[in-house]
Amino acid sequence: MRKNIAKELTWINPKNERQAEWLTNYMVKQGLPVYREIDLDEHYLDYILNLKDHWQEGDDNAENRELARKAKNAWNNYAKRTDNYQVSIPRKYKKVFDRLAKKYDIPLSKLLPMLVNDELNRLEDKREKEKDYLPEVSRLNQQLEDKNNEIARLQTELYEKQLLISKFEKKQIEEDTTEQNPFSEFNEFE
Repeated sequence: MRKNIAKELTWINPKNERQAEWLTNYMVKQGLPVYREIDLDEHYLDYILNLKDHWQEGDDNAENRELARKAKNAWNNYAKRTDNYQVSIPRKYKKVFDRLAKKYDIPLSKLLPMLVNDELNRLEDKREKEKDYLPEVSRLNQQLEDKNNEIARLQTELYEKQLLISKFEKKQIEEDTTEQNPFSEFNEFE
């Protein structure tokens, strides 16, 4: 009978620290029976190894097999969502990555996420700063529009004054011409 539950637990790898930590948290979150409290000094891996042994020694009933199946399905879903992807990069960038990893004293696998997060943070900061500038830009745009309207008004006023000056000059020329030739009125009859 214990072989059935053992089959349901073959997916548990006590050497996989990520899985061990996940499984321990999963059991607590799901309210699954924990055969003993987790000792803070105990490593997750040791706990999971002991837990697996405990489950295999326990009752091989449908309920325990179902709990093991649900945990396995949940782990598979979690692992699919969080598995790493492989990325190919040209050799020249590999050298750059190697230097950066050495400079920051981190493994290559953590360098790319760090760089991506840094860039995302930089872009988010930039966006926030742009939001801070929007009211100022709006105010300056309004001032610009007001100044453009003032320029248009002054240009119209200037044109009207130039027109008046032109009319005045024309009238002045006509008067000057009349004064120079007082008999110009009579020239019509000649």
